[in-house]
Amino acid sequence: MKGAIKYLVISLSVLSISLLIYLIIDLNATIDELVVSTLEQESEQVKSECEDLLENVTNEFIIYEENLSASKIDLNKNDFFYNTFIPLLKHSNIVSSLLLANANGDELMLLKIDSVNYISRVSFDQESTEIDIKYKDGEISFLDSSATKEKYDAKIRPWFINAYQNPNKLNLTKPYLFFRSKKMGGTISKTFISSTDTMVLAFDILLSDISKVTKSLDLSENGFSLVVNEENKIIGLPKLHFAHDSSNNLLKSFSEVNHPLLNMISKEIDLSEGDQIFNVDFENKFWWVKKSDFNFCGHGFKIILASPESDFSPTINSTKIVLWISVFTIVFFIIIINGLFKKNNRYIKSLFEKNIEIQKQKEIVEEKSKEITDSIEYAKRIQSAILPPEKLVKEYLQESFILYKPKDIVAGDFYWFEQKDNMIMYAAADCTGHGVPGAMVSVVCNNSLNRSVREFGLAIPGEILTKTRELVIEEFEKSEEVVKDGMDIALCTIDGTTLKYAGANNPLWLIRNGELLETKASKQPIGCYDNLEPYPTHTIELQKGDVIYTFSDGYADQFGGKKGKKFKAKAFRELLLSIQDKSMEEQKIIIDNAFENWKGDHDQVDDVCVIGVRI
Repeated sequence: MKGAIKYLVISLSVLSISLLIYLIIDLNATIDELVVSTLEQESEQVKSECEDLLENVTNEFIIYEENLSASKIDLNKNDFFYNTFIPLLKHSNIVSSLLLANANGDELMLLKIDSVNYISRVSFDQESTEIDIKYKDGEISFLDSSATKEKYDAKIRPWFINAYQNPNKLNLTKPYLFFRSKKMGGTISKTFISSTDTMVLAFDILLSDISKVTKSLDLSENGFSLVVNEENKIIGLPKLHFAHDSSNNLLKSFSEVNHPLLNMISKEIDLSEGDQIFNVDFENKFWWVKKSDFNFCGHGFKIILASPESDFSPTINSTKIVLWISVFTIVFFIIIINGLFKKNNRYIKSLFEKNIEIQKQKEIVEEKSKEITDSIEYAKRIQSAILPPEKLVKEYLQESFILYKPKDIVAGDFYWFEQKDNMIMYAAADCTGHGVPGAMVSVVCNNSLNRSVREFGLAIPGEILTKTRELVIEEFEKSEEVVKDGMDIALCTIDGTTLKYAGANNPLWLIRNGELLETKASKQPIGCYDNLEPYPTHTIELQKGDVIYTFSDGYADQFGGKKGKKFKAKAFRELLLSIQDKSMEEQKIIIDNAFENWKGDHDQVDDVCVIGVRI
């Protein structure tokens, strides 16, 4: 028996050594697979970032078009144009300028110089005037204006022609030199029907923004990526480690590029549709090249990535070293086992058996842990499905934010949104507990809230909460055990300038003219409670600039700071008052950062949900 075990250990060790040596030899082939796999992954990343960039432009276009379609537009009276689009252009990271033209070719153009300074060009009958504009702290100031010497006719611009030839859909021009900024880019345009005329709205996108995507890619030490259009001209510049300046290659075809590596790639690459992977030798290095396609607005684009194989060698070499160390370790292990086997046979046998048992237990624990984690992850997908997309909320509450920070994978907090006729309903809710128990309660409470509005047709906050409580209690009474779980909530409806609110333990805060006004909630939770009473509805007439906040208690209850104390509602009030003039997106970032800074190394104690809406 002892000899058999000894023979088995030595045989397994020799087999392991053989396997390790085989892996070392096979690594020479593995490097090819590693390079190809990396190029494919990074190609998808560049494609995804370019598509996200263009999709964001499309989303902004929809917002601008909705503002214009609903308005009476007079190019002679352009206050509406400035008041509407300068704030939007200020916060856009993609659009460099926008243009609005009527069928006669009369045009208003707005060009962003930086976040404060803008230039407007007003063109009528091919005569143009430029106006310097400053936008700071929400105030628009008109500075110098001057007539331009050049004639300008919007009707002959490519974006105008494309829009009228292909109405009611987005059109993208070929890249060209912009008339005013003298920068290269493309223009997205579309016709729309205003209350007075058929108009053209156009956005300018700089090629430099596409180059930011390609230059930011960290493919490898010397690798790079670039993007070409359907004419095979470069529109996204590569970050070439061996070139001083590649900007002069913008809008050049491969055959025109003055760089030996790119010239070599141009001879091998197939610029027709379809993916392609090939190799070139350049300066004693073996380069891998990957080409893939994507489309936008009927135009085809190609992503090209290149990397020398030598950039991946350090990873392979370090792996070889580890494997060789493993080989020598096993050899040493065989020598030790062979010398000490007789004296330590019983101990080794016992250790071997215990190790097997521990491994089995470990596998059981890991399997159970994976089952539990998979179940919780699936529960997260279910819970996420009942939450309204923030994009949908933004369509109806454009100046708003939702800060949602579950403590665990799933949460007891949730936010709710419903649109009914001209009325907008939303709520911040906090169910009993957090994690899986809280999430289960949140599903029951969310469903009851939906039924109160959709099935029973209620629209007054107090009546909605009263009915929701009735449905929640009814659901929990089906259990043989007493269930005292429930929900705290702040529910609001906005109809025009009228706000109606009802709350269960969660108040409503309204900031107006630098003062925070609190509307207190009922002390009854949504659930079992002694002496149940209907929830009252509070009505508030809103004023422009009012900011409404609803929230769960997780933010104020967070422990942190130097002394590990709660953040508290008072500090939360002061924080909101200090940022009341910020945009809602900035407020969300500041509130989130303040929470994280306060929490520090402490664990998050509860789910967090904060909703802010500016009127």
